[in-house]
Amino acid sequence: MEPTILEAMRKQEEEHYAIRGDYFRQHDCFPTAPPTLNVDHANRESMTEWSYKVIDFLSFHHETVEISMNYFDRYLLTKAGAEALGCSKLFQLANMACLYLSIKIHEDVVLDSKFMANLSNGLFTHDQVEQMELHVLAALQWYLHPPTAVAFVREYLNLLPHSVSDAMKEKTASLCEPQIQTSVMDYSLINAKASTVALFSVMNALKVQGMDPVLLGHIGSLLSYASRIDHESVRTDIQQSLYQAVIEHITDASSPTAVGMNCAGGLAASISPLNKESSYMDEQRATFNESPCGVFS
Repeated sequence: MEPTILEAMRKQEEEHYAIRGDYFRQHDCFPTAPPTLNVDHANRESMTEWSYKVIDFLSFHHETVEISMNYFDRYLLTKAGAEALGCSKLFQLANMACLYLSIKIHEDVVLDSKFMANLSNGLFTHDQVEQMELHVLAALQWYLHPPTAVAFVREYLNLLPHSVSDAMKEKTASLCEPQIQTSVMDYSLINAKASTVALFSVMNALKVQGMDPVLLGHIGSLLSYASRIDHESVRTDIQQSLYQAVIEHITDASSPTAVGMNCAGGLAASISPLNKESSYMDEQRATFNESPCGVFS
C-alpha cells in the first residue's frame, strides 16, 4: 500500500529534517569541548525577525522563512556550523545564506547574491554569501525540502469533516499563521516538529472560533491518528505557547491601532530604506543604503 501524503511527510520529517539538540547549551559534535558562544537566542530571534521583514517587503511567502530557519538550525547543529556559534559575523552570514538559499529554491523570483550582500550594509560581499551558501549545502547534505508546518496545516484542513465550513477552514488557516511564526521565532520551541506545530495550531484555531468541544475532540483524534502523532506525549508547553500567540494575534487585530494595517504592511513600513518602486525586482539593479531592520552594523 502506498503511504499517504501525511505519512510520507512525517517520514521525511523524522529522517532528515527534525531539529534534535540545543546548540546554545550543548553540541553533539563537541561533547567534551563545546565552542565558546558569542551569540544567544536573542541574536537568533533578531535574525529571524530580519528575515520576516525582508520576505514581507518582497511580498514572498512566510513559509520561506520557516524553511530558511530549518536550514539554519540544522546547520548550527553540524560540526561545520558550530563555528558560527563563536562568531557573530559568521552567525549573521549563515542566516543570510540560508534565507538566500530558501528564496532561490522556493520562490518564483530569483535574487542574486549581490542583492543579499547589499542588505548587510556592506558587512558581507556577494562572494561571501555564495561561499557560505555552498558551506551550508554541504553541511545539510542537500536536504533542502523540509515538510513545513504550513504544508502540514494544508493537509490537516483537507481532512476536516464536511460539517466544517469552507469559511471556518479559511479562518483556521489564517489563525495558524501567527502560531507558526511564533514557533519559528521562539528558540524554546526549536525541537517542536512541524507536524506537531501544525496540529496544535489547527486545534487552537478551531477552539478560538468556538467549535463544539466534542467535535473538536473528535477532530484532534482524527488528525493525531492520520499524522501518527501521540499528542498526549507531546510537551504541553508547545500548545500553550501557540495558543497564547493566537490569542495575542486576535487581540492585536481588534485593537484600534490595527485597523487598516495588515502584518505585511506594518513590517514593510519599518524597512523604508527599501523602496518598493525600485526596478530591482524586474532588473535586479536595486541598491540599498542600510539594512532593513538594523541587525547588521
